[in-house]
Formats: sequence, structure tokens, C-alpha cells
Amino acid sequence: MQNESQTSIGEILSEGRTTAVRNVVIGIGAFFLLAALIYTGIHNYNLFARYLPSDQKFFAALPVILIEGSVIAFIVGSFVWFGFGTQKLLAQIFGWMLFAVAGANTLIDSIYQAAETAPAWLALYAFWVLPVTPVVVAAMWKLIFDTDPRKRTMDARMAMRGAIEEAKYKAQMRALSQGGLHSGALADYGRAFDGALAELIRSASPTAGALPPAAPVVMAKDADPEGGTESPLASGAGAKSDPS
Repeated sequence: MQNESQTSIGEILSEGRTTAVRNVVIGIGAFFLLAALIYTGIHNYNLFARYLPSDQKFFAALPVILIEGSVIAFIVGSFVWFGFGTQKLLAQIFGWMLFAVAGANTLIDSIYQAAETAPAWLALYAFWVLPVTPVVVAAMWKLIFDTDPRKRTMDARMAMRGAIEEAKYKAQMRALSQGGLHSGALADYGRAFDGALAELIRSASPTAGALPPAAPVVMAKDADPEGGTESPLASGAGAKSDPS
């Protein structure tokens, strides 16, 4: 039992020493990589500054950030982001492509700094390929994002949601064009509205009890020539004039 404990402790100590050495080597390798990218970045800056006006040369730092920064991002991403499949394969291919671009740019700028004529193939590359390198780097990153498994899952979810909404819309249009239960409901609504409107009109009309009774009118031919029969209108007027 004691031997097993000593053996396991020894293995742990040995593994710890191995891990420490590995971390040191990783740190040294990262420092070498960073130094190399700084060197290529200086040449990239000199090369891209040739294509810009004198008052815009500071923008030559942007291609340097894109190229050298993408190299670092592809390396770190292989540890923390790129999982498997197409995305990881593209990241590896793009990383090596950018290493080749940085090397070619360093070679071209070194030749120009030495005031020598570049070979025809390098001059062709510098004239046609170099100016669009930042756009190519941006396209690389777009492919990396497009091939991310989480984005494919999100696209599938959005496509399913869109298909459901489209099916609902088509079902609504089909129901409206073919008729059905809603037609009877519309007819019931129309009859109910007509009845309510008629009841509203009846309730607003004047009633017979709200008007005063009309007084009888005595024609002239019915009046007594002797004065015995008097018109109700006249008698009514006389009654109003008599104070008693």
C-alpha cells in the first residue's frame, strides 16, 4: 500500500515537471512566432505604404494587422474555437496561406529596399495580388464564420421558423379565398349588425305620448249665426283675456 502511494506521488511530481517544461517550450515558441510576425509586419508596412499617398501612409498598418493578426488568431482559434470538420480545415489552410503571403511580401520588400529589380513573378504578384490581400483576408474570416457549427444550427432554426410562418400565411390565404366557416360567421355578424341598427333607430324615434293632443278645429260653417256657438279658438282667446 505504501509503495503504491509513493509510486502515485512520484508520477504526479514527474507529470508536474513535464507540464512545466512543456509550458516553457510553448512560451518560447510563442515568442519566436511573435518576433517573426513583427519582422514580416515591418516589411508588409513598407510594401503597402508604397500604394498609398503620402498623407495616408499610416493606413498601411491595417493590412499588417489583418495578415499578421489573422495568423495569430488562426493558431489560437485552433485551441479555443475551431472544433472539427470544414471550419477547422479552412482555418488550417488559411493560416498557411497567410504565412506564404507574409513570406512573399517580405521577399518583395527586401528586394525593393536593396534597389534591385524583382523577378517577373514577384512583380506580377505585387501588382495584381498584393493590393487585394486585405479583401482576401476578410473573405477568409467570412468563410470561417459561415462554416461555424453554431451558425449552421442557428440557420436551420431560422429556416424552420420561416417555413412555419410561410405555411401559416398560405393557410390564411387559402381559407379566405375558398370560403368556409368564416363566411357563415360574416353572415351572422351582418344580421346581428342589421338588427342592432334597426333597434337603435326604433329607440331614437319619437313616441305618441311625447306630443301634446291636437285641439279640434271648428269650421266657419259650423258656427251659430246667432252667436250661440263660438269657435273654440275664439273662446280660448277670450278666456285668457278675462282676469276673473
